[in-house]
Amino acid sequence: METLIDKVVGGFLSAIQAGTLTIAPFGVGALGVLAVIAYGTRQWPLVMSSGAGLGDALAGFLLLVMGLGITLWILTSIIPMGDALYQAALTIGLAAAGSHVTVDNLRSPSFLLSMHKVVTKPLEDFILAHTGWAVMWNGPTMFSFWLAELAIYCTFVGIALHVALIQIEFYLSILSAAVLLPCVVLTSSTFLGEWVVGWVLGCTTRVLLVSAVAAIGVPLFQGLAVAPGAGAGADPTWVEALGVVAGSVLFGVVAWIVPGRAANLVGSGLGLSGSLIAGVAAGSARSLLLVHSLVQSAQRVISPMLSRR
Repeated sequence: METLIDKVVGGFLSAIQAGTLTIAPFGVGALGVLAVIAYGTRQWPLVMSSGAGLGDALAGFLLLVMGLGITLWILTSIIPMGDALYQAALTIGLAAAGSHVTVDNLRSPSFLLSMHKVVTKPLEDFILAHTGWAVMWNGPTMFSFWLAELAIYCTFVGIALHVALIQIEFYLSILSAAVLLPCVVLTSSTFLGEWVVGWVLGCTTRVLLVSAVAAIGVPLFQGLAVAPGAGAGADPTWVEALGVVAGSVLFGVVAWIVPGRAANLVGSGLGLSGSLIAGVAAGSARSLLLVHSLVQSAQRVISPMLSRR
């Protein structure tokens, strides 16, 4: 699964970047059309106005041309700029935490997923050492340790998926900016351009905070690992297993919630996260339960009718 998630995310990002290159010319064309409309609605009335001087007309024209030039420059370089923005957010987040984690590590969700092996290794060693006839005397302990290992694994899967969704959403915002950014030229459509800029900044904030949280958490994974208090060769206890589960879940909650809350303060967007996946899964489960209850109701209604016949 670790290699699979990297391939899936890489496929998504490659497709999104290819789509951005495809639709970027449409953004340049939209910029030209909106530039003509903006000149006709803003600059031409100023030129024809009897109260405006030559300086006002030239200043308005230069301001319009400068805004169009900056927007055109961003549109023609939007993919390199997006990559540089993502790289800068990761670098600043890692530098803030002072961790040995690299940018390439956080670009691969499998890196975070593989960290669960470090945390659950003592639990897994205990389970493997007490298989066979030893299960008869250690059944409840092995079952509780298996549940603890499963909870830790699910937590790190959620963190890896969260990081993957943040990457996908960031480049989706860059793709949208390639088309909607020219809307800032025209006053009546400025809200679309401001919305997509807020989306990009919100995603950048999420990348920055997730990288900082991950850089802080990864060095602590060794501390989260179950270290038996009786010594290196002793078996872990239930209390130690619950402690490492609580620490892993706490790390997962912080990685899910804090970046999303900060991004909502900066700008709006899709808000893709691990909680969204959980919500979709819960919605699917509720739909299945609804279908099952409808089938049972239909059977209760039809069965008496058949019995009368």
